[in-house]
Amino acid sequence: MKKIFIALTGLFLVVLPSVHAAEKDGQEAEKKKNYTGWIGETDKAIVNSRGIISLYSKPNLGSFSISAENYDGRLLPLLSGSNEGTSNYFELKSGKSVYRLGEFSRVKPSAVKNDDGINLRYEIPNVAEVSVFLQFWKSSESSDTDMVKFTADIKNTGKKSAQMSFKAVLDTVAGESDRYHFYTSENQPVRTETVFRNLNSTGWIVSRNADSALQLILSGGDVTVPEALILAGYTTVSSGRWEPAVNSARAFDSILSYNNSGAAVIWPQMRIDSGKSERIVFYIAAATDGASPAGHLLFSEPEPEPVPQTAEPVRETIPAVQPAAEPSSPENPVTVISSGPDVKFEVKEISRDQLSYEYIQNLLNRIAALENSDDSLDRDEILELNAELDAILEILRQ
Repeated sequence: MKKIFIALTGLFLVVLPSVHAAEKDGQEAEKKKNYTGWIGETDKAIVNSRGIISLYSKPNLGSFSISAENYDGRLLPLLSGSNEGTSNYFELKSGKSVYRLGEFSRVKPSAVKNDDGINLRYEIPNVAEVSVFLQFWKSSESSDTDMVKFTADIKNTGKKSAQMSFKAVLDTVAGESDRYHFYTSENQPVRTETVFRNLNSTGWIVSRNADSALQLILSGGDVTVPEALILAGYTTVSSGRWEPAVNSARAFDSILSYNNSGAAVIWPQMRIDSGKSERIVFYIAAATDGASPAGHLLFSEPEPEPVPQTAEPVRETIPAVQPAAEPSSPENPVTVISSGPDVKFEVKEISRDQLSYEYIQNLLNRIAALENSDDSLDRDEILELNAELDAILEILRQ
């Protein structure tokens, strides 16, 4: 029995290392399958920068934040990076259930860095997959990268069609050191908690101070116009209610938070069939060193180019050549200085009546009669009549 026990013990000593090796090989194989680069478990932050924009994310938390680099190379936060960026987040409402997209019980976050920005992904098993691409953008072809385009693709992974809504909660920073936390597109300060519902006319809002500014663009171009924009204290916009309850008499303060503002953006409800997707798009523009964000110019209609003002030709109205109703008279004379090569003699005055068909025909007949007369030619009279005819024709050509 003792020998058998030793043999079994030896067997276990051999088998156990083999099990660990198999597990390790399986883990390595699983890693090799991850060709997409998505990172879900690591707590290592992802940072990506271009132009003045710097993006930050913690893949295992599904968090994100945005900073802008000033002329001195210093990063100025636009969306708060405190608590590893978790104060900025998205929410998805499916039916009556609301899911905060991040590291929570039923949501699996992950992220990947690419050449154009950072892509966040959130999986809610048997409900939805949400991918949010934070993409570097420019306000104009000539500008440096000064914007972030947010593209959220929402896919229904449930078995039935569902009513879904999307919301972004943003922990803004710049306005907290300014006299007013936000300004409208008309440059009007937002002094207390406010709900905007007509975003087609509001268009965008700005959170700014002397050093940096963030512009949230909610209409124009390919932007998906929200149902509501709520500007309030951060504890209000992050209260957990789908639409935060604001108090128009309350400033951006609370018992738990002083001078801490935020924005909640809620998009309209969408019916999404099983296996189908819908898209939400909005933009954030940035500026530093006292400049104003120019994101809205990306969607501004260009002013029409001025039409060259060409002078209309001045035309002298001359009566049509018609038979004269009355005998010729020297009324309404027209002065002609016949200095051109077609008029060899100066005729100082031509009356309106001389421009009639009847007068011209009689003039031609008179010239023809003189030239065909058997009597001696009166060359002076013929030359005078031809000069008069040339003057008349010159006026008609003009």
